[in-house]
Amino acid sequence: MQKMKMRKMPGVSMSGRLFCAVYLLFWLMPSSGFAQSVSQTDAQKKAADDASTSGDIRDCQLSSVANLSATAGNVDRDKLAQSINNCGKVANSENHSTYWRSDAFKKIGESYYHLDDLSNAMSNLNKAIELDRTNATAYYARADVYQKMGDARKAVSDFESAASYGDKMGKMNGYQRIALIYNDQYNYDLSIAYLTKAIEIASPLTTDPTLGFMYKVMMANLYKNRGTIWSNKGDSVKAQEDYKKSLDLK
Repeated sequence: MQKMKMRKMPGVSMSGRLFCAVYLLFWLMPSSGFAQSVSQTDAQKKAADDASTSGDIRDCQLSSVANLSATAGNVDRDKLAQSINNCGKVANSENHSTYWRSDAFKKIGESYYHLDDLSNAMSNLNKAIELDRTNATAYYARADVYQKMGDARKAVSDFESAASYGDKMGKMNGYQRIALIYNDQYNYDLSIAYLTKAIEIASPLTTDPTLGFMYKVMMANLYKNRGTIWSNKGDSVKAQEDYKKSLDLK
């Protein structure tokens, strides 16, 4: 979703451009979590939806690229409106599975967010979560809405849910977003704790033969962010240690 206009850590950039691009592609896709207690009929619908290479689901997925562009700062209101229309055909149709309907409502919510219509964004993201309580990306998107509305407590709760239900990428980013909220509240101990959680997840992934380079970029930014918080807290020794770790990964 669109970058939040919130106070950043002094001297800290959130993530490298390469990481951002890969990360956004991960979050464009539906959540990997899906409740197991679905009816056989719904399971059959999902199988049919998964196998489909045309029709409403394809149109929703393709047009929702407008959300990705908006996140990068290129807001095209006409394309966002088209995404809402196309994804609405999936979200509001009983012919599609709960999984894909939840994903469609999430994408509609994201589009409304980029259009600065927070009321409709919240309404559709609530529907996404009601349909699939394990939709990690919907929680993450709703957390962005809460944060833009100024409700940090609910934003933290949804980022926690996103981390709980998400894959490792989702967990790392959920924890980092929570850390940034606590930094804004000058709660440096909790901010450090959540960044440490993110680092612990990312660390063993840096040797991945395919995505290791991406996790190294993430790790470098996580260490840099944590170093800044140590500095804010008044611990220059630990701050320098983290800054060095960040530089060693670049």
